[in-house]
Amino acid sequence: MGRNKQPCGRLPSGAKEKKVKKRRTVLALVIAAIVILATTATAVLAAGLSPTTSTISINIVGPEKELTIQNPFDVKCGAISLSIPADGKIYAGDKIASVPVMVRNVGRMPYRINVSAKPAKTPAGNIQPSFDLRINSKGTTYYPWNMLVIAPGETKELTVEIYVSYGSSLVSFQGLILDIWPGPGEIPATEKG
Repeated sequence: MGRNKQPCGRLPSGAKEKKVKKRRTVLALVIAAIVILATTATAVLAAGLSPTTSTISINIVGPEKELTIQNPFDVKCGAISLSIPADGKIYAGDKIASVPVMVRNVGRMPYRINVSAKPAKTPAGNIQPSFDLRINSKGTTYYPWNMLVIAPGETKELTVEIYVSYGSSLVSFQGLILDIWPGPGEIPATEKG
């Protein structure tokens, strides 16, 4: 064996120094890139801009003017008629309640009256029951697929009947809430082209 050979797994002393310098250079470049990115991101956030878009803001209403969003419906409820047996067991198709409701549009435009029912307390496992609603107004029955629209200043007297849906999950729940909220008075027509 010749004496100039290095033991297995060791680098010549000059190669070892080059490898250490290369690692230091790569580490310095990575740290520099992180600092540049952090500085740029901070500047972008401070300017209130998204790094991918250039936004131009136009002041529409000055900060001295306070605006308040309100519900355009004034809702009053009459005496609720419950159809729940004493043991609390109800079945698919059973009527739970009949709720007389008077809705007045105090807003400035026509709105759709949206109505839904839900448990007052979220059932265990978050499994929700399903309800069918029949909404009657002056002899006409409304369903989710036909709109009940109320004009500004108009009052609608409704009777909302709540039934257990035939496809409802088999679940126990506590309490029942009827939600009423406004929607668009008309669905914009789609353009055909």
